Amino acid sequence: MKNIFLGMICCLLLFCSCTATSTAYHVKGELKDSTFDGRTIYIVQRDNRVKIDSTRIEGNRFSFNGKIDTAVCCEVSVSKNAYAFFILENGNITLDLYGHIFPQGSPMNEQISYINRTTDSLQNIFTIKLDSLIDAYFRGKGIEPPQNRNGEIPSEILYEQLPAIAAQKNFVEDSICREILSRHNNDALGQYLIMYSYIYPSDVDKQIDILNHIGPWLKSRKNIQKKIKTVKALKNTAVGQPYIDIKGRDINGNDIALSDFFGRGNYVLMDMWASWCIPCKQEIPNLAYLHDKYKDKGLTVVGIFVWDKEKNMKRAVEKEKISWPQIFDVQNNVRKNYGVEGIPHIILFAPDGTILKRNLRGKSMITDVEYILQNKR
Repeated sequence: MKNIFLGMICCLLLFCSCTATSTAYHVKGELKDSTFDGRTIYIVQRDNRVKIDSTRIEGNRFSFNGKIDTAVCCEVSVSKNAYAFFILENGNITLDLYGHIFPQGSPMNEQISYINRTTDSLQNIFTIKLDSLIDAYFRGKGIEPPQNRNGEIPSEILYEQLPAIAAQKNFVEDSICREILSRHNNDALGQYLIMYSYIYPSDVDKQIDILNHIGPWLKSRKNIQKKIKTVKALKNTAVGQPYIDIKGRDINGNDIALSDFFGRGNYVLMDMWASWCIPCKQEIPNLAYLHDKYKDKGLTVVGIFVWDKEKNMKRAVEKEKISWPQIFDVQNNVRKNYGVEGIPHIILFAPDGTILKRNLRGKSMITDVEYILQNKR
Protein backbone atom coordinates (compact mmCIF):
# COMPACT_ATOMS: atom_id res chain seq x y z
CA MET A 1 0.00 0.00 0.00
CA LYS A 2 2.91 2.35 0.71
CA ASN A 3 4.07 2.01 -2.92
CA ILE A 4 0.61 3.00 -4.14
CA PHE A 5 0.67 6.04 -1.90
CA LEU A 6 4.13 7.07 -3.14
CA GLY A 7 3.02 6.67 -6.75
CA MET A 8 0.16 9.06 -6.06
CA ILE A 9 2.57 11.65 -4.70
CA CYS A 10 4.75 11.50 -7.83
CA CYS A 11 1.80 11.80 -10.22
CA LEU A 12 0.27 14.68 -8.30
CA LEU A 13 3.48 16.68 -8.02
CA LEU A 14 4.23 16.32 -11.73
CA PHE A 15 0.70 17.50 -12.46
CA CYS A 16 1.03 20.55 -10.20
CA SER A 17 3.85 22.19 -12.12
CA CYS A 18 1.75 24.06 -14.68
CA THR A 19 1.32 27.86 -14.76
CA ALA A 20 -1.31 30.29 -16.00
CA THR A 21 -0.88 32.52 -19.07
CA SER A 22 -4.41 33.88 -19.77
CA THR A 23 -5.33 37.54 -19.29
CA ALA A 24 -9.08 37.18 -18.65
CA TYR A 25 -11.43 34.68 -17.01
CA HIS A 26 -14.35 32.83 -18.54
CA VAL A 27 -16.30 30.79 -15.98
CA LYS A 28 -19.14 28.54 -17.13
CA GLY A 29 -21.40 25.82 -15.83
CA GLU A 30 -24.62 23.89 -16.49
CA LEU A 31 -27.67 22.88 -14.46
CA LYS A 32 -29.76 19.76 -14.79
CA ASP A 33 -32.99 21.55 -15.74
CA SER A 34 -34.59 24.96 -16.28
CA THR A 35 -35.79 25.42 -12.69
CA PHE A 36 -33.39 28.29 -12.08
CA ASP A 37 -33.57 30.00 -15.47
CA GLY A 38 -33.70 33.77 -15.05
CA ARG A 39 -32.06 33.74 -11.62
CA THR A 40 -29.12 36.04 -10.98
CA ILE A 41 -26.13 34.28 -9.46
CA TYR A 42 -22.80 35.56 -8.18
CA ILE A 43 -19.15 34.71 -7.87
CA VAL A 44 -18.52 35.18 -4.14
CA GLN A 45 -15.09 35.35 -2.53
CA ARG A 46 -15.01 32.72 0.21
CA ASP A 47 -12.97 34.48 2.88
CA ASN A 48 -14.86 37.80 2.98
CA ARG A 49 -18.17 37.04 1.17
CA VAL A 50 -17.60 39.89 -1.33
CA LYS A 51 -19.51 39.52 -4.61
CA ILE A 52 -17.02 39.76 -7.47
CA ASP A 53 -19.24 39.18 -10.52
CA SER A 54 -22.83 38.38 -11.45
CA THR A 55 -24.74 36.80 -14.32
CA ARG A 56 -28.13 35.27 -15.15
CA ILE A 57 -28.92 31.64 -15.79
CA GLU A 58 -30.34 31.07 -19.26
CA GLY A 59 -31.16 27.73 -20.87
CA ASN A 60 -29.78 25.80 -17.89
CA ARG A 61 -26.40 27.49 -18.44
CA PHE A 62 -24.45 30.41 -17.07
CA SER A 63 -21.16 32.16 -17.75
CA PHE A 64 -19.06 34.91 -16.20
CA ASN A 65 -16.47 36.95 -18.07
CA GLY A 66 -13.92 39.42 -16.73
CA LYS A 67 -10.39 40.02 -15.54
CA ILE A 68 -8.78 39.59 -12.15
CA ASP A 69 -5.38 40.76 -10.97
CA THR A 70 -4.90 38.28 -8.12
CA ALA A 71 -6.44 34.80 -8.03
CA VAL A 72 -8.82 34.21 -5.09
CA CYS A 73 -10.82 31.32 -3.62
CA CYS A 74 -14.47 31.66 -4.65
CA GLU A 75 -17.78 29.89 -4.90
CA VAL A 76 -20.90 29.96 -7.06
CA SER A 77 -24.11 28.82 -5.38
CA VAL A 78 -27.46 28.27 -7.06
CA SER A 79 -29.15 26.11 -4.41
CA LYS A 80 -28.26 23.91 -1.44
CA ASN A 81 -27.50 21.07 -3.86
CA ALA A 82 -26.05 23.03 -6.79
CA TYR A 83 -22.87 24.90 -5.92
CA ALA A 84 -19.16 24.83 -6.68
CA PHE A 85 -15.91 25.90 -5.03
CA PHE A 86 -13.04 27.04 -7.22
CA ILE A 87 -10.22 29.54 -7.68
CA LEU A 88 -11.10 32.57 -9.75
CA GLU A 89 -8.08 33.17 -11.95
CA ASN A 90 -7.69 34.29 -15.54
CA GLY A 91 -8.38 31.38 -17.89
CA ASN A 92 -11.23 29.11 -18.97
CA ILE A 93 -12.96 27.52 -15.97
CA THR A 94 -15.76 24.96 -16.00
CA LEU A 95 -17.67 24.38 -12.77
CA ASP A 96 -19.30 21.14 -11.64
CA LEU A 97 -22.25 22.30 -9.54
CA TYR A 98 -23.08 18.76 -8.43
CA GLY A 99 -19.56 17.48 -7.76
CA HIS A 100 -18.82 20.77 -5.97
CA ILE A 101 -15.03 20.46 -5.66
CA PHE A 102 -13.93 19.45 -9.15
CA PRO A 103 -13.46 22.62 -11.25
CA GLN A 104 -11.67 22.24 -14.58
CA GLY A 105 -9.80 24.30 -17.15
CA SER A 106 -7.39 26.81 -15.64
CA PRO A 107 -4.15 25.59 -13.99
CA MET A 108 -5.04 26.10 -10.31
CA ASN A 109 -8.49 24.61 -10.80
CA GLU A 110 -7.12 21.54 -12.53
CA GLN A 111 -4.81 21.16 -9.55
CA ILE A 112 -7.75 21.45 -7.11
CA SER A 113 -9.63 18.70 -8.97
CA TYR A 114 -6.61 16.43 -9.08
CA ILE A 115 -5.92 17.01 -5.38
CA ASN A 116 -9.51 16.15 -4.50
CA ARG A 117 -9.54 13.05 -6.71
CA THR A 118 -6.29 11.97 -5.07
CA THR A 119 -7.66 12.44 -1.55
CA ASP A 120 -10.77 10.46 -2.52
CA SER A 121 -8.51 7.64 -3.75
CA LEU A 122 -6.46 7.75 -0.56
CA GLN A 123 -9.60 7.47 1.52
CA ASN A 124 -10.87 4.57 -0.58
CA ILE A 125 -7.56 2.71 -0.16
CA PHE A 126 -7.62 3.39 3.57
CA THR A 127 -11.23 2.15 3.86
CA ILE A 128 -10.52 -1.03 1.88
CA LYS A 129 -7.50 -1.80 4.06
CA LEU A 130 -9.46 -1.16 7.24
CA ASP A 131 -12.35 -3.35 6.05
CA SER A 132 -9.94 -6.18 5.28
CA LEU A 133 -8.45 -5.94 8.79
CA ILE A 134 -11.92 -6.05 10.35
CA ASP A 135 -12.97 -9.02 8.17
CA ALA A 136 -9.80 -10.90 9.11
CA TYR A 137 -10.39 -10.13 12.80
CA PHE A 138 -13.90 -11.62 12.83
CA ARG A 139 -13.02 -14.62 10.63
CA GLY A 140 -10.06 -15.34 12.89
CA LYS A 141 -12.56 -15.77 15.69
CA GLY A 142 -14.81 -17.95 13.55
CA ILE A 143 -17.44 -15.22 13.26
CA GLU A 144 -19.00 -13.95 10.03
CA PRO A 145 -18.13 -10.23 9.65
CA PRO A 146 -21.18 -8.02 10.22
CA GLN A 147 -22.63 -6.33 7.14
CA ASN A 148 -23.54 -3.16 9.02
CA ARG A 149 -20.74 -2.22 11.40
CA ASN A 150 -22.19 1.14 12.49
CA GLY A 151 -18.68 2.57 12.65
CA GLU A 152 -17.53 0.01 15.21
CA ILE A 153 -13.86 -0.96 15.12
CA PRO A 154 -12.61 -3.75 17.42
CA SER A 155 -10.22 -2.36 20.01
CA GLU A 156 -7.41 -4.72 18.89
CA ILE A 157 -7.49 -3.09 15.44
CA LEU A 158 -8.13 0.43 16.71
CA TYR A 159 -5.08 0.46 18.96
CA GLU A 160 -2.71 -2.06 17.38
CA GLN A 161 -3.18 -2.01 13.58
CA LEU A 162 -5.08 1.12 12.58
CA PRO A 163 -2.34 3.58 13.65
CA ALA A 164 0.11 2.10 11.11
CA ILE A 165 -2.14 2.44 8.05
CA ALA A 166 -3.40 5.83 9.26
CA ALA A 167 0.22 6.94 9.52
CA GLN A 168 0.86 5.91 5.91
CA LYS A 169 -2.16 7.86 4.72
CA ASN A 170 -1.15 10.89 6.80
CA PHE A 171 2.40 10.69 5.43
CA VAL A 172 1.15 10.91 1.85
CA GLU A 173 -1.26 13.74 2.59
CA ASP A 174 1.43 15.66 4.46
CA SER A 175 3.94 15.14 1.63
CA ILE A 176 1.47 16.37 -0.98
CA CYS A 177 0.49 19.38 1.10
CA ARG A 178 4.06 20.42 1.86
CA GLU A 179 5.29 20.03 -1.71
CA ILE A 180 2.44 22.06 -3.20
CA LEU A 181 2.74 24.74 -0.53
CA SER A 182 6.46 25.02 -1.26
CA ARG A 183 5.38 26.31 -4.70
CA HIS A 184 2.19 28.07 -3.64
CA ASN A 185 2.87 29.52 -0.20
CA ASN A 186 1.58 32.98 -1.14
CA ASP A 187 -1.36 32.49 -3.48
CA ALA A 188 -4.92 31.21 -3.70
CA LEU A 189 -3.95 27.56 -4.15
CA GLY A 190 -2.02 27.75 -0.89
CA GLN A 191 -5.06 29.32 0.76
CA TYR A 192 -7.26 26.54 -0.61
CA LEU A 193 -4.96 23.85 0.79
CA ILE A 194 -4.80 25.44 4.23
CA MET A 195 -8.44 26.41 4.61
CA TYR A 196 -10.54 24.10 2.47
CA SER A 197 -8.69 20.90 1.60
CA TYR A 198 -8.75 17.48 3.25
CA ILE A 199 -5.02 16.91 2.90
CA TYR A 200 -4.06 19.66 5.34
CA PRO A 201 -2.32 17.85 8.24
CA SER A 202 -4.17 17.41 11.54
CA ASP A 203 -0.93 17.41 13.54
CA VAL A 204 -0.69 20.78 15.28
CA ASP A 205 3.10 21.10 15.11
CA LYS A 206 3.00 20.48 11.35
CA GLN A 207 0.30 23.12 10.96
CA ILE A 208 2.37 25.64 12.90
CA ASP A 209 5.41 24.91 10.74
CA ILE A 210 3.38 25.39 7.55
CA LEU A 211 1.86 28.66 8.77
CA ASN A 212 5.29 29.95 9.76
CA HIS A 213 6.42 29.65 6.13
CA ILE A 214 3.54 31.29 4.23
CA GLY A 215 3.98 34.58 2.40
CA PRO A 216 2.66 38.08 3.19
CA TRP A 217 -0.38 37.91 0.91
CA LEU A 218 -1.60 34.71 2.55
CA LYS A 219 -0.93 36.10 6.03
CA SER A 220 -3.08 39.11 5.17
CA ARG A 221 -6.19 37.00 4.52
CA LYS A 222 -8.67 37.21 7.39
CA ASN A 223 -9.46 33.52 7.45
CA ILE A 224 -5.75 32.67 7.52
CA GLN A 225 -5.28 35.07 10.45
CA LYS A 226 -8.14 33.30 12.23
CA LYS A 227 -6.57 29.95 11.36
CA ILE A 228 -3.28 31.01 12.95
CA LYS A 229 -5.09 31.91 16.20
CA THR A 230 -7.00 28.63 16.11
CA VAL A 231 -3.84 26.56 15.65
CA LYS A 232 -2.16 28.33 18.56
CA ALA A 233 -5.19 27.46 20.71
CA LEU A 234 -5.00 23.84 19.52
CA LYS A 235 -1.35 23.76 20.52
CA ASN A 236 -2.23 25.02 24.01
CA THR A 237 -4.96 22.39 24.40
CA ALA A 238 -3.34 19.42 22.68
CA VAL A 239 -3.26 15.94 24.20
CA GLY A 240 -1.13 16.09 27.34
CA GLN A 241 -1.94 19.73 28.09
CA PRO A 242 -4.06 20.86 31.08
CA TYR A 243 -7.65 21.97 30.63
CA ILE A 244 -8.60 25.62 30.22
CA ASP A 245 -11.58 26.53 32.35
CA ILE A 246 -14.97 27.35 30.84
CA LYS A 247 -17.30 29.38 33.05
CA GLY A 248 -20.98 29.87 32.45
CA ARG A 249 -24.47 29.06 33.67
CA ASP A 250 -26.38 25.80 34.08
CA ILE A 251 -29.92 25.16 32.88
CA ASN A 252 -31.29 26.89 36.00
CA GLY A 253 -29.18 30.00 35.54
CA ASN A 254 -26.70 29.19 38.32
CA ASP A 255 -22.97 29.82 37.96
CA ILE A 256 -21.04 26.73 36.93
CA ALA A 257 -17.57 25.98 35.58
CA LEU A 258 -15.74 23.09 33.96
CA SER A 259 -13.25 23.22 36.83
CA ASP A 260 -16.05 22.18 39.21
CA PHE A 261 -15.79 18.64 37.86
CA PHE A 262 -12.07 18.05 38.39
CA GLY A 263 -10.41 16.91 41.60
CA ARG A 264 -13.18 14.39 42.29
CA GLY A 265 -11.37 11.34 40.95
CA ASN A 266 -13.49 11.07 37.79
CA TYR A 267 -12.53 11.25 34.15
CA VAL A 268 -14.48 14.06 32.42
CA LEU A 269 -15.98 13.76 28.95
CA MET A 270 -16.77 17.25 27.63
CA ASP A 271 -19.23 17.57 24.73
CA MET A 272 -19.48 20.90 22.87
CA TRP A 273 -22.85 21.11 21.14
CA ALA A 274 -25.81 23.28 20.09
CA SER A 275 -29.55 22.80 19.63
CA TRP A 276 -29.37 23.42 15.86
CA CYS A 277 -26.53 20.94 15.27
CA ILE A 278 -27.80 17.65 13.82
CA PRO A 279 -24.47 15.78 14.16
CA CYS A 280 -24.43 16.90 17.81
CA LYS A 281 -27.80 15.28 18.37
CA GLN A 282 -26.58 12.09 16.70
CA GLU A 283 -23.91 11.81 19.40
CA ILE A 284 -26.41 12.06 22.28
CA PRO A 285 -27.22 8.30 22.35
CA ASN A 286 -23.48 7.51 22.57
CA LEU A 287 -23.00 10.04 25.36
CA ALA A 288 -26.09 8.72 27.14
CA TYR A 289 -24.72 5.18 26.96
CA LEU A 290 -21.43 6.27 28.56
CA HIS A 291 -23.19 8.42 31.15
CA ASP A 292 -25.62 5.70 32.19
CA LYS A 293 -23.00 2.95 32.33
CA TYR A 294 -20.11 4.83 33.96
CA LYS A 295 -21.57 7.73 35.95
CA ASP A 296 -20.90 5.75 39.14
CA LYS A 297 -17.74 4.09 37.81
CA GLY A 298 -15.37 6.99 37.31
CA LEU A 299 -16.76 9.06 34.42
CA THR A 300 -18.56 12.42 34.38
CA VAL A 301 -20.14 13.65 31.15
CA VAL A 302 -20.47 17.45 30.84
CA GLY A 303 -22.13 19.35 28.02
CA ILE A 304 -20.86 22.76 26.86
CA PHE A 305 -23.65 24.61 25.04
CA VAL A 306 -22.02 26.82 22.39
CA TRP A 307 -22.86 29.09 19.46
CA ASP A 308 -26.51 29.16 20.46
CA LYS A 309 -28.94 31.15 22.59
CA GLU A 310 -29.06 30.42 26.30
CA LYS A 311 -32.85 30.05 26.24
CA ASN A 312 -32.48 27.15 23.80
CA MET A 313 -30.32 25.13 26.20
CA LYS A 314 -33.05 24.12 28.65
CA ARG A 315 -35.49 23.34 25.84
CA ALA A 316 -32.91 21.19 24.04
CA VAL A 317 -31.92 19.35 27.23
CA GLU A 318 -35.57 18.52 27.97
CA LYS A 319 -36.36 17.56 24.39
CA GLU A 320 -33.34 15.26 24.07
CA LYS A 321 -33.83 13.87 27.61
CA ILE A 322 -30.26 14.75 28.61
CA SER A 323 -29.48 13.99 32.25
CA TRP A 324 -25.84 15.11 32.55
CA PRO A 325 -24.83 18.65 33.59
CA GLN A 326 -24.66 21.49 31.09
CA ILE A 327 -22.68 24.73 30.90
CA PHE A 328 -23.78 27.62 28.70
CA ASP A 329 -20.62 29.22 27.28
CA VAL A 330 -21.48 32.78 28.32
CA GLN A 331 -18.28 34.38 27.04
CA ASN A 332 -18.14 32.28 23.86
CA ASN A 333 -14.57 31.24 24.65
CA VAL A 334 -14.62 27.76 23.12
CA ARG A 335 -13.10 28.77 19.78
CA LYS A 336 -10.54 31.07 21.38
CA ASN A 337 -9.45 28.68 24.14
CA TYR A 338 -9.75 25.26 22.52
CA GLY A 339 -9.35 26.06 18.81
CA VAL A 340 -12.72 24.50 18.00
CA GLU A 341 -13.91 25.19 14.44
CA GLY A 342 -16.85 22.81 14.30
CA ILE A 343 -19.20 20.89 16.56
CA PRO A 344 -19.75 18.39 18.01
CA HIS A 345 -16.30 18.46 19.53
CA ILE A 346 -15.80 15.98 22.36
CA ILE A 347 -12.75 15.91 24.63
CA LEU A 348 -11.78 13.39 27.31
CA PHE A 349 -9.89 14.65 30.38
CA ALA A 350 -8.06 12.73 33.07
CA PRO A 351 -9.26 13.26 36.67
CA ASP A 352 -6.59 15.96 37.14
CA GLY A 353 -7.73 17.87 34.02
CA THR A 354 -5.06 16.65 31.60
CA ILE A 355 -6.37 16.30 28.03
CA LEU A 356 -6.29 12.64 26.96
CA LYS A 357 -8.28 12.58 23.70
CA ARG A 358 -9.79 15.12 21.33
CA ASN A 359 -12.28 14.88 18.45
CA LEU A 360 -14.04 11.80 19.80
CA ARG A 361 -17.06 10.65 17.79
CA GLY A 362 -19.46 7.76 17.36
CA LYS A 363 -18.87 4.17 18.36
CA SER A 364 -15.11 4.68 18.32
CA MET A 365 -15.61 7.23 21.11
CA ILE A 366 -17.21 4.55 23.24
CA THR A 367 -14.33 2.18 22.46
CA ASP A 368 -11.75 4.84 23.35
CA VAL A 369 -13.42 5.88 26.59
CA GLU A 370 -14.04 2.33 27.77
CA TYR A 371 -10.47 1.32 26.95
CA ILE A 372 -9.09 4.23 28.99
CA LEU A 373 -11.47 3.62 31.91
CA GLN A 374 -10.66 -0.07 31.99
CA ASN A 375 -6.90 0.48 31.78
CA LYS A 376 -6.86 3.72 33.84
CA ARG A 377 -4.50 5.42 31.42
